[in-house]
Amino acid sequence: MTFTIFAASPWLGVLWLRKRWAVLLLSLAVAAGTGAFFTWTATVPLTDLLTALLWLAAAAYGVTLYLFSRLCTMQSDAEDQIVAEFFRKLDRPVDVEKEVFAAGKQQMSAFPLAGGTMIVMGVLISGILLTDLQQADRTIVLWLVGLMILIGASLWYFGKRSEVRRPVPAAADTAG
Repeated sequence: MTFTIFAASPWLGVLWLRKRWAVLLLSLAVAAGTGAFFTWTATVPLTDLLTALLWLAAAAYGVTLYLFSRLCTMQSDAEDQIVAEFFRKLDRPVDVEKEVFAAGKQQMSAFPLAGGTMIVMGVLISGILLTDLQQADRTIVLWLVGLMILIGASLWYFGKRSEVRRPVPAAADTAG
């Protein structure tokens, strides 16, 4: 239901600007249809309280649909300019040498973080060995912990080696 609200809100926002009454009628129809669907498909005996809660949930769905369609019409010209500027920046390629290395930043890899996390997870999983396990289960846990720590250490080591700590000079054109 939440997905349909988010998916339909931009379309309903356009409809809101043209025919606000149509959005209201559509939201009421959706609430009524949802309430009827909830009560007709209930798998437990309906009490008065349960029926009221089902209809309340359906009404909340209709009201939310109406309010979110209104929310999609509230974007100002300044916000449109911010969005346009964002996409303009996305279209411009990044000059790593000027924008990253010239600012004193280094190129970092995500592998050391993933490797460190994997090592910590292996150590935490080894806490299972403190419980009462059969020998076969203990062997499986030991192999799992060892494999996780080995892979984590490899990720950390090779990730650290791949990081670029200073600017790499641009390749010179050797064509003569």
